[in-house]
Amino acid sequence: MSKYIVKFESDFRDYKSDSIAGGRNTKKFLEELSKNVFEQSYKYFENYNNSIPLLLESESKSYSTFAAAIDKITPVHYSQVADEVKGRFVDFWCNVQGRDYYIELKKAWCNIGFKSQGRFKNVGDVTNELFRQLKSLKIDPADFEKNAIGAVIISGYHHKNDKHKEEEKENLYKYIIEEKQKWNLQTAVFTWYLPQDIKDSMDKDEYWEYIQEWVSIYYFVYSDKV
Repeated sequence: MSKYIVKFESDFRDYKSDSIAGGRNTKKFLEELSKNVFEQSYKYFENYNNSIPLLLESESKSYSTFAAAIDKITPVHYSQVADEVKGRFVDFWCNVQGRDYYIELKKAWCNIGFKSQGRFKNVGDVTNELFRQLKSLKIDPADFEKNAIGAVIISGYHHKNDKHKEEEKENLYKYIIEEKQKWNLQTAVFTWYLPQDIKDSMDKDEYWEYIQEWVSIYYFVYSDKV
């Protein structure tokens, strides 16, 4: 096993704890959850040296990773919890120190290559669908016992024959913040810059036409204040 330590970037520019019931505890929960997700992903790579679920095409591939990450925080959790209001299922529920978190998970892609076209369309489609689903849960944002959380895993990638634009990660952030303004959501972002051994593995693998430079998890939590 390597001595690699997972390091990630936290961005709370658009997250105001006082605008959310239980906002400080929720902030701590999101940061710990993200750390566990990234660490679990690298452990997977170390032990299997194959496609990491977090980096694959759909959110369903990452369910086990998030379940393992949640389990490190609390043993009280399960997936596909029924939403009695809408007759559908929420991806995850867990209880941390008496507080319920209902989590909807999505996956999106951002082509950060110089030759990319369409830029953030996939991200916009996915996030707006998520915002609608969060609203449909009918969880009162002023409720001190529960939070509805939307999470989007976004992979920043480029074709192997292309180079990537460093500034696109920040441009993506600005785009998402603008998109979510009308939804009254607080946003926290955690980004893992993929280590060289993972990128080298992608480069050598014929299955991958692209290299992923980073993966971000965007969390959206409804405010109880405008």
